[in-house]
Amino acid sequence: MDDDQKWQYAAALYSKDPQGVLGPWLLGALGDAFFIGLLWTQVSTYYHLFPNDSKWTKSLVVVVLKFSQTCYITWEKLVSGFGDWINIVQVNWDSYTIPFMNQALCFCAQLFFTWRCFTLTGRNKYLLFSLLSSIFVAFVLSILVSIRYAVDPYNNPQIQRYSFPQMSLNVLNDLVISVIVTIKLTRSRSGFNSATDSALKRLLAITWGAGIPPTIFATLDMITFFAMPLNTTHVLFNFFTGRTYVFSMMYALNS
Repeated sequence: MDDDQKWQYAAALYSKDPQGVLGPWLLGALGDAFFIGLLWTQVSTYYHLFPNDSKWTKSLVVVVLKFSQTCYITWEKLVSGFGDWINIVQVNWDSYTIPFMNQALCFCAQLFFTWRCFTLTGRNKYLLFSLLSSIFVAFVLSILVSIRYAVDPYNNPQIQRYSFPQMSLNVLNDLVISVIVTIKLTRSRSGFNSATDSALKRLLAITWGAGIPPTIFATLDMITFFAMPLNTTHVLFNFFTGRTYVFSMMYALNS
């Protein structure tokens, strides 16, 4: 089957469920714009509190690029290509770079939380190496997923071969970091100093408050990607996953 036949077959299949195919793109774009507003509020607060600290600027640049990519894809699919299902189902550079761009946001945020976990655990080098290795592997897998989308975008078994371990590592990394930090902070509570214990409770709340949203969206993205292959519901959660990672990072910094 040549490329033209693949596009025609995909267009005939996906045109049967326009709500399930186009709806997530629209909702994802709207949600993306909402998260950008929340994120810039956090960024403004951060630069107000720490005007000389700019080490996380690179991750914010990725956020801007990702939002620009979202706007472009949404315009192509819902405006300039409206009603043209061949155009809608075609996977161009703007679409097959989504896994890589989204993972770049996760990568930046998980590096931050890994470093925080490293410092809280007495700079355990084995823990640092394990987490960094897992984060790096997930990033490399996202590149392979993007390549598979570019080569054969509708070969689900080949794409899932790399996307499943990538998504699983994201969820696993989040859980491991949150659990380790929770154990460390819980053991640090003495019961003799109420001020210290109150501060530790706040740190615990921040840890789980920052870790739960991206983990939920990453899990839903993984579930819908494999359970609902004939529509783009997973795109909705994929849009939110990277943003919640960066938002959680900024929330932790500001707290």
